[in-house]
Amino acid sequence: MNTTSEDKILEAIYGIQKQLKIIPQMQEQLKVIPQMQEQLKAIPQIQEQLKVIPEMQEQLKAIPQIQEQLKIIPEMQEDIKKISRAVAVIEVEHGEKLALVLDAIVMHNEKFESHEKRFESIEKTVNNNSNKIYYLESKLNQI
Repeated sequence: MNTTSEDKILEAIYGIQKQLKIIPQMQEQLKVIPQMQEQLKAIPQIQEQLKVIPEMQEQLKAIPQIQEQLKIIPEMQEDIKKISRAVAVIEVEHGEKLALVLDAIVMHNEKFESHEKRFESIEKTVNNNSNKIYYLESKLNQI
């Protein structure tokens, strides 16, 4: 045989030996293929989740504004306390005034009832006197 042919054969054998050496490494790499296939199945779900990112980014832009609004909450709570106190004072004042008004109404009702009794008494007297006058006039007319 010719040395060049032998060299070519040796080179081919050497190349095959190199390839045989990497077969175990390739076999290890092939073991991850099922796991990668499972991960590939999740891609549509991940793509769906990615669609909400722009909306979330817009929401994130609003955070500084929300933080500013949160800063005024203690001030608003203090204002609410002041308003509550003012309402309590108004309720007390109006409660006192309403009590006075109700007392006045009761007093007026009592006066009204008293006047009504007096009017009834006066009406009876007037009717009685009217009857007496009628009687006296009829007697006068008979004379």
